[in-house]
Amino acid sequence: IQQENKTLIVDALNLAFRWKHQGKTDFRQDYIQTVESLAKSYKCKDIIITADQGSSEYRKRILPAYKQNRKDKYAQQTQEEELAFKKFIAEYEQTLVLLEEKYRLIRIQGVEADDLAAHIVKHKEKYNIKNIVLISSDKDWDLLVQDGVMRFSYVTRKEITVENWHEHYDIDISQYPCYKCLIGDKGDNIPGITGIGPKRAKTLLDEYGSAYNI
Repeated sequence: IQQENKTLIVDALNLAFRWKHQGKTDFRQDYIQTVESLAKSYKCKDIIITADQGSSEYRKRILPAYKQNRKDKYAQQTQEEELAFKKFIAEYEQTLVLLEEKYRLIRIQGVEADDLAAHIVKHKEKYNIKNIVLISSDKDWDLLVQDGVMRFSYVTRKEITVENWHEHYDIDISQYPCYKCLIGDKGDNIPGITGIGPKRAKTLLDEYGSAYNI
């Protein structure tokens, strides 16, 4: 990716979980320093923070059980776990307040961070953005990887780009959306096609080219 006119787009809640997994509830300054350090490392002149505001309303209209597995998991929390999660969310919200004082924070009711990032990527020329560095450990964000757009995972410490795509995936980048449709997404409680796992999906896509042709 060229170093001119770069924009850092942060998956806000996803990055916050870095500190939740460490059991920290006073991470706001560490969070901001991390974002600024990443922007400096990638020579990004602009920073955009994308944050969820509730669950995706349009996804729930298509699939009412979308992310129901997460709600079920949270419903089974102990009182201690519930309190710890509330403290985490409170710190996260305060972090967003501080970030918004310095950078552009985008948050829309019923819209998730990846949808906001997708909109920016799709219309990057309109917004005069040439190159984008996505910060998220969520592989769903690889759906946005293209020329001039890469993802960095703070968990694996790896970059996913058009150039190194096949170091991470056995399928072509153009087939990734169809691949995800076929295998589903357990993390989001989205079922795939019965009897089709990753290997079968790759075989079918190699034979037919896309999910539309299968």
